[in-house]
Amino acid sequence: MLRWDARTLQNALIAFYLFPLVLFVGFVAWSAKSALSERADASARDEAALRALASCRAELDGILAPNNAKPLPDRLLALRRAAEKLEHASVFQGSVQDLLEAGTGVVRAAAHENGSSDSAKPRRDDLRMRLADASSALTALEADARERVLAGERLFSRSIRSILLLCAVFLGFTILYACASVALIVGNQSRSLNELGRGTLALRNGDLDFRFHRITADQCGQVMNDFNEMARKLKEQTIELNGAVRSLREHAERLIEARQHKDRFLANMSHELRTPLNSIIGFSELLEMRAQTASPERIRTHAGRILKAAEHLLALITSILDLAKSDAGTLKPVPARFNLSAAIAESAELLRPLAEKKGLLVRIDVEPDVMVEADQRMLRQIFFNLFGNAVKYTERGSVSVSLARKDGSAILDVADTGIGIREEEKENIFKDFYRIDNGPDHLTDGVGIGLVLSRRLAALNRAKISFRSEYGVGSVFTATIPALPQEPESEPPTASNATS
Repeated sequence: MLRWDARTLQNALIAFYLFPLVLFVGFVAWSAKSALSERADASARDEAALRALASCRAELDGILAPNNAKPLPDRLLALRRAAEKLEHASVFQGSVQDLLEAGTGVVRAAAHENGSSDSAKPRRDDLRMRLADASSALTALEADARERVLAGERLFSRSIRSILLLCAVFLGFTILYACASVALIVGNQSRSLNELGRGTLALRNGDLDFRFHRITADQCGQVMNDFNEMARKLKEQTIELNGAVRSLREHAERLIEARQHKDRFLANMSHELRTPLNSIIGFSELLEMRAQTASPERIRTHAGRILKAAEHLLALITSILDLAKSDAGTLKPVPARFNLSAAIAESAELLRPLAEKKGLLVRIDVEPDVMVEADQRMLRQIFFNLFGNAVKYTERGSVSVSLARKDGSAILDVADTGIGIREEEKENIFKDFYRIDNGPDHLTDGVGIGLVLSRRLAALNRAKISFRSEYGVGSVFTATIPALPQEPESEPPTASNATS
């Protein structure tokens, strides 16, 4: 159901009530004014008529009064003037006219007959009769005037009662309108509260996307707006908390993985370190026991084996120290300009016997005079690790080394025809102390830090290492190193310069 703004609804209800109220007040005021005006006019008319009738009554009663000193004609003229002031009193005015004529006749008769009472008596009787008629007409006028006064009072009373009845009706309408307005306002507030309850229920059930869309300008609308803002902030905080939980979970997983790496590293290192140490100790004891009887050739052979084991042990310790320095940020490259082609060719020749000992074919394709500016020892270490891994994981086939310039970079590829890398292991080979598990048929030495150290050494020299591999076919590891611009070749001397 439609929900209105409470303030707008109240203003609309007040406006709808004010319109009939103004009409009612105007009508009541006009009615009261009209009734009062008519009552005042009627009172003024009735009062003037009563005064005129009272004056006529006084003049009529004083015509034959014995103590009235005025002459009879003057009395009759005064009565006539009083009668002329009456409105719509033709009967009485006719009686007064007859009375005036009778009185005039009496006066004339008295003047002609020198006051003879016998001739004046009929005139006086006629005067009295006409005076009685005038009195009767005046009495009727007085009764009619009193009736008009009473009728005006009754009419005014009816007007007042009508106005009071109309006020009572409007009061009833006001009460009904007030009840309907209260019911409408309460219903509107109830709908607003129900909508707020629906929002709080949705929030309690975890629906942080719930929003109020029709927000009014009243208090409920302000609460809805605050609810939307609270839900938005709760959602942001929930997202942040979920992110923090994910970060903590990832950190915990990394800690667990680091612990597993540590355990694996300790297990591998204990094996890797014991192997050369046992060789050194065993051959040293053998030399000590046979020093007097052994031939120089045998002593030289044992000493070479001791040296090889010591070099292996030194290489392991050096790799571990380099990895620790890179983690601590203390391993710094010493860049120098050198010929990478010559360094790779020389290193490949040194490592060739390692591959040929396993019966592997070594192919070397190095573009001449590829110049770089980097730490030569670190790049050699990278090549040794890549070449050593290629030999380590290849049982038959070949190991290929190529170096070429491309797009301003030196591209060093070390390819093998070994066992390759499974898809699920490709994302882990650059992790600390991770070793590829190739089953019991392909057990290899190492602690799983060669590729990790190579990538870090490459990053220190602005280089990068990538690979591609197919399980059962082989792998290709690529080191991309920034190369120096190739110097232009010098022109050969001309014949004239040669002879001179």
